Amino acid sequence: MRKATSGRVTIRVHPASLSFTVTLESLTLEDEGTYSCGVDKPWLDSTFKVVVSVLPASATATASYLEGIRSTVGPPLFLSMHTWHSSTKQDTSRPSPQPWSLFSSIHFLLLVFLKVPLFLSMLSAVLWVNRPQRGSGWR
Repeated sequence: MRKATSGRVTIRVHPASLSFTVTLESLTLEDEGTYSCGVDKPWLDSTFKVVVSVLPASATATASYLEGIRSTVGPPLFLSMHTWHSSTKQDTSRPSPQPWSLFSSIHFLLLVFLKVPLFLSMLSAVLWVNRPQRGSGWR
C-alpha cells in the first residue's frame, strides 16, 4: 500500500485490489460540495462525481457508508466511505478486491485492435512473398 498526504487529504493506493482510498480529515461545513474522483487514463474519462455532505456529529462516533457507486465509463466502482466524529479513531478497513473487466484495459484494447491485426498482416505478407512460383516451363 502506498500513501500520500497533502494537508488534510490522504490518498492510499491498494495495488492488490486495484483501488484507492481518499480521506479528508477534520471536515468542516465548507467542505460540502461535489468532487471529481477517479484515475487519469489516456483517452478514457474514468472519473465520477462524489457529493459530500457534512452534518454536525453527535457525541458518539457515527459512520456513514456509501457503496455501489457506478461510474459512467468502465466497470462498476464500489466505494466504502467512513467518517467519524472522534479524531482518534482511524479507518483501518480496506476495500474488497474488485472485479475489473478485461475490456476496460487500454493494453488489452491495443492488443486486440492494433497489435494482433498488424501481426496477422505481416505474417500474410511474408507468406505471400515466399509462396512457390510457377516456372515458365511448367504446364
